[in-house]
Amino acid sequence: MNQMALRTARYAALIPFVCAATLATAVTHAWAAPTATVVATGLDAPKQAVVGPDGWVYVALSGHAAPTDPLLDGAPFNKSGGVVKVSPDGTVSPVATGLLSRFDEGASVGPSGLAFWHGSLYIAQAIYDPLNGVAGDLISSPILKVVGSRTRTFTSLLAESNDLSVGSAPDTNPFAMTVGADGQLYVADGGANGVWRVAPNGDASLFVQFPGDPTVTGIAVRRSPRDEGRYQRGRSFGGLVVCLFGNGRSGFANGRVEMVDGEGHHTLVPTGTITMPISPAYSPSGQLYILQFATPNPNPGPPFVPGSGAIWSIAKNGAATKVLDGLNFPTGLCFAPDGTAYVTNNGILPGAGTVSGELLKVVGL
Repeated sequence: MNQMALRTARYAALIPFVCAATLATAVTHAWAAPTATVVATGLDAPKQAVVGPDGWVYVALSGHAAPTDPLLDGAPFNKSGGVVKVSPDGTVSPVATGLLSRFDEGASVGPSGLAFWHGSLYIAQAIYDPLNGVAGDLISSPILKVVGSRTRTFTSLLAESNDLSVGSAPDTNPFAMTVGADGQLYVADGGANGVWRVAPNGDASLFVQFPGDPTVTGIAVRRSPRDEGRYQRGRSFGGLVVCLFGNGRSGFANGRVEMVDGEGHHTLVPTGTITMPISPAYSPSGQLYILQFATPNPNPGPPFVPGSGAIWSIAKNGAATKVLDGLNFPTGLCFAPDGTAYVTNNGILPGAGTVSGELLKVVGL
């Protein structure tokens, strides 16, 4: 199977046809302590969220491209992608607007990953972007840098000649980013099945690639060796924790969480019961949490069960405990310094859908 066919098989499984226009967010929890409230609505396919130095929550929006939009390189597109920031009281302000959103395999795809690095905000643009590539004759997945009210291309992942007739489209789809303890930018790439490392001068190289064609989604910096006990390996920097979403060909049986050391060696975290992990995050106290996108539907019909997203707490031995459930196709998890967690909810929806994306505030974890 060629790379484009593999990517099609992976991402076709991400289309949550089960999302109904009338589906309301129903958040329940495993015990009385954690509670979730909606602080912002109307977000277009929200993906990664990060807390900025100003205390606001920054959210990448993939936009609302739909089948009826104009074509760009064979795929419908518009410029509804962008980034917003949300204050603790729910005020939503634009940060970057007019970025590419593409209707690809049944869903809108666009800006997905965010990171603050060297005093600036950087944006990962999912799937190749002919509008923001590093050169006019290249198709690529760019990393954009926010400069004032504008964005510019900082670097590009796996840029190749724009000649689709010979199947040269890059198999890359960045989803989330983080800044390592070594000062370099790390990008989780679902299409390349791995993690890129980007140097301050923009040089990008594939740092680790996972077997089994998993769709790599969330990424976080490992807090310290003691947080993971026997999963610590390597000495060059603290390493990463990475969520591997799995793929549809396996029925998502190969979805998993991996610890990655400074040399790129990866070790499975035996979380056991988590299906479709999509975003990791550490609380200020050093506790690791994993966001689950959904559970696969074992019955004929839609592939995923709506309202089956959850947050899991991970012990030092890898054991997982569900601490909050009832989330609807969540895509990003982050923590503020005061311990408040934020979740992007309704994050992957069919283009032009009427159920809006949300930012949830979770307290009590």
